[in-house]
Amino acid sequence: MLDRLQRLSLITWKWDYEVRKGRESGSAVYWVTEPGRRMRKLDTKRAEELALRLCQQESIVWLAVPHPGGETQRAETLRKIEQLQRGIQPAEASTAAPVHPIEPVPFDPASYPELQRRLHDEPSSDRSAQTFSAACRCVELGLHDGQVKWFLAQYPPLLDKYGRRAGGADRELDRVIAKAREDTSG
Repeated sequence: MLDRLQRLSLITWKWDYEVRKGRESGSAVYWVTEPGRRMRKLDTKRAEELALRLCQQESIVWLAVPHPGGETQRAETLRKIEQLQRGIQPAEASTAAPVHPIEPVPFDPASYPELQRRLHDEPSSDRSAQTFSAACRCVELGLHDGQVKWFLAQYPPLLDKYGRRAGGADRELDRVIAKAREDTSG
């Protein structure tokens, strides 16, 4: 959508993958300039919010792919956009269950000695892989999503990557848990 907004001269933009100093992994950043304004650096959420605002302003039908993303969510989003373009409200036609954030549920890690040991894992150069591996193991041990999220929110490699920014990691945790559940069930 950013390309289309640029063709309409509503913005100019470019994206990059930014790795913070001392880190092995990073995230997408968007450099966006609106007419008469200075260039701004936006994270994905802010870039999507800007795109949605400009689309609404120009009467362009567009929706961002919701969390946790992936092909299923993308296909559902494209279906909703098509419905909106035909004048059908997606809520009237949708049969998909809404996606809600996972609520963390505390548990006693002493009940799972392996997980209790993993709470002492040192962050490696691939903290994302470590976190995903821990999520998969939690699922294999039979923890439900809320327990997995609570455990991962205390997991040293994830804390090293996100710091204590719970909000910054919240969507990522839900995505990782969904992917871990998908990978361990198949």
